[in-house]
Amino acid sequence: MNRTKRLWVGLGGSLALVGIVTGATLGITTLSGTTFEDSEPKPAQGLDSENLGIDQVGSAAQTERYPGFSFCVEAMGVDQALEAVGKAKIEAALLEVMQHPYWNLLRPGSPPPLVDTGCPSDPLIARPGVNWQGEHVTAFGNISQYNVDAPSFYWTFIFVMPADQIDQLLGQAPVRVAPQEYRWDGGDSMSLETTAIFFSPEELDDAPFLVQQLLVAVGLEPVFPESQYPDRSQR
Repeated sequence: MNRTKRLWVGLGGSLALVGIVTGATLGITTLSGTTFEDSEPKPAQGLDSENLGIDQVGSAAQTERYPGFSFCVEAMGVDQALEAVGKAKIEAALLEVMQHPYWNLLRPGSPPPLVDTGCPSDPLIARPGVNWQGEHVTAFGNISQYNVDAPSFYWTFIFVMPADQIDQLLGQAPVRVAPQEYRWDGGDSMSLETTAIFFSPEELDDAPFLVQQLLVAVGLEPVFPESQYPDRSQR
């Protein structure tokens, strides 16, 4: 199996472990005490420690990545005003994602999710030399040329693009999550550090669809249903 394919499949399996093992379903109770940071990209600064319930705000501010789940929203080929719209829609969808009974098991003690407008880089799968075959859970091409020395502040990039461009990139795959940032570990493999999600402007109004894709991105649902995973015995 292609080295990159192993990395992506491994990430999908590990991220979805909680959802697969438990068969958890999305709750519908009302979330209270949840805040979202509204800021320019920066370390965890200005967090409300009373809402965090942890005593690590000072040390968290020294980290290069946001210590909780973080998302950036970038409009590409569409009205830039959709970045602000997308931010609001993603924040609303995250409120439902956080109702999942196993949300608190993902990153215990982490600060609230953060959503910003503007992403540090364009989609990896749209760059020259990269061919993303979403239905095969494989990224082909010389993606090592795009390795990052250090991952970005955000854990997940969200790109709002025309539907036809998304289809060209993902091959009409039902799951819109794809790799975004790889880092070379100094050995013979790369680690996937950051993922991306792709939405069309129209899909920003489809709250259940947003929730489902976010569940996959944060690891509460599998990248593909278990029956659709590649046969790992062929590795």
